[in-house]
Amino acid sequence: MTAEARSARILVIDDCEVARAEMLECLRRARFTASGLESPIGATRVLVDQAIDIVVIDVQMPSIRGDRLAALFRDNPRFAALGVILVSGGNIAELEQLGRVARADAVLPKSQLDQLVPVINDYLRRHRQSATTQSRGVH
Repeated sequence: MTAEARSARILVIDDCEVARAEMLECLRRARFTASGLESPIGATRVLVDQAIDIVVIDVQMPSIRGDRLAALFRDNPRFAALGVILVSGGNIAELEQLGRVARADAVLPKSQLDQLVPVINDYLRRHRQSATTQSRGVH
């Protein structure tokens, strides 16, 4: 794992304590810096205070749907560089559609949470390549 991957800060927002704990455990075992919230309340403050790089958001939450929260982050220039991953226990086709509409960087069914670290590593690799390409781009 690269130093960049180990230094990535990840926030998990999921109202399901079991799923949130499982994701946090996977991330910490992979040596990511990870924190969790049971609701989106206070998420903006955590994103700023902890300099979060990636947010993993459950789609089905009682206060606001995760895809809507992701879209709000995408529409805020302050969070332009934030990686967004949507997770859901629902239908994969619906999750993929919600991810496209919300402009998420990735989606992951909760039945495949064991793939969270590879999905994040793939995002980090793509993000790093994109940053490298842009720095070499036309001015």
